[in-house]
Amino acid sequence: MEQNILGHIFDPFYTTKDKGAGTGLGLSVVYGIVSQCGGGIRVLTCKDKGTEFRIYLPVVSGSASSAAVDPPQKLTKSKGTIVVIEDNEDVLALAVSILKSAGYNCMSFTTPRKLLAEPPPKHIDLILSDVVMPEMSGPAFAEIWLQKHPEANILFMSGYFDENTFPQQLSSRKLLLKPFKPSEPLSYVQEVLSSS
Repeated sequence: MEQNILGHIFDPFYTTKDKGAGTGLGLSVVYGIVSQCGGGIRVLTCKDKGTEFRIYLPVVSGSASSAAVDPPQKLTKSKGTIVVIEDNEDVLALAVSILKSAGYNCMSFTTPRKLLAEPPPKHIDLILSDVVMPEMSGPAFAEIWLQKHPEANILFMSGYFDENTFPQQLSSRKLLLKPFKPSEPLSYVQEVLSSS
């Protein structure tokens, strides 16, 4: 890779493809996952010869069988309506499935613009929105939505997060990091709803 490309490969939506042929995101998601695990990525590249990515993860002491595993949780049925906004359809389906299994009613959108274009549902208890999306960011959507619905509860999720990107709208309390365990969206949602 050339240096000007190398400097952007972990940026969300950066792509060398033609317009309409893809938005990138693959490497930014990998970077986010590796960073969450306390690791790092080294890129070795030589133009016209190839690129090698080396992923470094922290060493864990003990055997694999002694690794901590979440115990099965007793499912308590919850009530409420949650809107999930996520441009990745697999992540969207997973989040909706987890929330529905806990008893929530869910509406799903692949872009915030679709929600903004429709008449708002009568009652929404919480909006779970991705941060980085191609048409409009989660915080940009939240700013518009909160002007019309100042009482709204909005929880953000992201697989790529730079703490300097949206410092005013995001906090650790309101950011669900992807990839997530099935128990995490439920605990985050319950925390936000109980504090509202």
